[in-house]
Amino acid sequence: MFESMNSKTYDQTIQEKDISFIVIVSRHSGKWLFWKHKDRNTYESPGCRREENESIWQTAHREFYEESGAIDYDLIMISPYRIDEKCGMLFYAGVKKLTTLPDSEIESIHFFDDIPVQLTYPELEHELMDRIKINLSCEGHDQS
Repeated sequence: MFESMNSKTYDQTIQEKDISFIVIVSRHSGKWLFWKHKDRNTYESPGCRREENESIWQTAHREFYEESGAIDYDLIMISPYRIDEKCGMLFYAGVKKLTTLPDSEIESIHFFDDIPVQLTYPELEHELMDRIKINLSCEGHDQS
């Protein structure tokens, strides 16, 4: 999804119509959730491109279920951001209940105390995690 990540900025002025993808960082029972794609040997947070005529919230809910099987969770919009010329939205999900992983490109879900070393997009994942932690702390949200 991210061929290059030369310039990333958080920009609250980005309009929803300009957002083309989402990324969701999530936790369940005090653990960070990361996904392993069937075609990769690394971990990542779920993310996808927005489909035509889909709101950014619809994209996030659809993708999170498809890639996690989560059926009960709180979803918080964190921040729009720009990578080069593409605009995305960062979400946080506090997962309460997971069910069977739907058939998709995701091989498995893994639970971590900390960010895993083997990441598909290491620089981006670390920056997004930092943004999540700062935002949730400032907002007074529970990160478990």
